[in-house]
Order: sequence, then structure tokens, then C-alpha cells
Amino acid sequence: MNTSHSFVQKSKGESFVNRSRLFSSFDWTDYKAQLQNRVKGFELERYFDLTESEKIGIENTIRLNVSATPYYISLADPEDPNCPIRKMILPREDECIFSPEESPDPLHEERLSPVKGLTHMYPDRVLLFTNHECSVYCRHCMRGRKVSDSKERMLTEDLEICFDYIKSHPEITDVVLSGGDPLNLSDSKIDWILERLEKIEHVKICRLGTRNPVTLPFRVTFDLCNIIESHNTDRLSIFVILNLITLKNVLPKQKKQF
Repeated sequence: MNTSHSFVQKSKGESFVNRSRLFSSFDWTDYKAQLQNRVKGFELERYFDLTESEKIGIENTIRLNVSATPYYISLADPEDPNCPIRKMILPREDECIFSPEESPDPLHEERLSPVKGLTHMYPDRVLLFTNHECSVYCRHCMRGRKVSDSKERMLTEDLEICFDYIKSHPEITDVVLSGGDPLNLSDSKIDWILERLEKIEHVKICRLGTRNPVTLPFRVTFDLCNIIESHNTDRLSIFVILNLITLKNVLPKQKKQF
């Protein structure tokens, strides 16, 4: 980001007041409204009592963008810097340091990428990056080199090339859908991707990796579940892989979404 910004000293309790206004400003259970009202970058100071380290992190982050849904912000403690969910949302000073020993691509995914958006690390499986957008940009992300970067956007023609590659390699039986977050795509795009995979005879397993049931549980709609279920057949087994960082993510009101 590397942009000069003057942080404003807030009065005690102001973060709670600002949160109340934000949370009541739209239909809370509408996932599209949640995405439209994501809080980005410096705007987060309205909803957190930031430490000096967090201020430096937001101002100077050198990797992925800083953004979170109002829902996920509601789970984070505005005052406690040790809150695990808060740590997922807000970068800290040490995130701005990149030492010579570090690699932006520690798993060598780019070196093992025969076509844009696909990594073929193991003979029988591939990693397909359906998009590079997330509802929340988690600070630990190992793909910070390209997640949230608009230049990495996966177009339909890019995905077509990926499908052609998979079809030309009959040893591939397992496709992992990743990103970004595949559930940030529209229902119709998810339906199309699963349909294309289902038509590739040697693909038997599809694993869909997502954080949206945690960061945006309202995305798990009946329509989405029906789409996934319609392609989960004897021909293709679909597994949804969920990444939970902390038990604070599992709330009674979320049970239906999970």
C-alpha cells in the first residue's frame, strides 16, 4: 500500500458506535450486500482501536490487500490485539518485512504451472485457481503474491485452457478448486466449472477449498448447495474443504450454514 495516512485518535467506545452504524446499514444476511460493504485498508481504523504495529501494517503492507466483510469484523474484538480473528484481518508491522531468505512462492506453484491458473505438483492431481478474490484477505495467506491482484484475474478463456490441459492428461483424477475463494464466484460460474469437470471422464474427485462458510456464511445458500449436490454423482465425488483457524468461528447461529 505504501501510502501516507494520518490516523485519527478516537474516543473510547467510538469503534463500537461505528460498528453499530455499519452493521445496521444493510440487509445483514444478504451475502452480496456483505461483499459490497466490505471494509478496506485505512477504513478499518473506524472499527478497531489500532495498535501502532497495526497502523504500520495497514500503511505499509507489501503483499495482499486489506479487506474484510462486516460479518467477520463483527466477530473480531475491537480492543484486544490478541483476538485471533482480528489477527486474520489486520496486518502488523512484521508483515511489511521481506527478508532475502524468504520466497514469495514457497511451494513453487508458479514453477509447476504449465498454464496460467493451474499447478500440477503431483502426477494424479492438479490445483486449479478459479479466481483470486476472497471475502476476507487472511494475513497468513501463502498466495499473497497474487491473491487480490487484479492482473491475476482468471478469465473464461483461461479456465478453458486449464480444462484442455486436464483433458489431455488422463493421469489426472483429482482436481482441487482454489483461489482466492471459489465461492466468491457466481452460482452460474460455479455450476459451469463443476459441469466442465464432470464431463472429463478421468476426473473422479473434485475438492473445493473455501473460507466463505467462516468469513461469509450467508454465501452458503440453498441454491449453491443444490448446484454442488447436482454434480456430486457416482461419476464425480465433490468434497468441500473448510479451513477453520479458531473456535471463535463456530457460533450457534452459524450451524445452519455449516
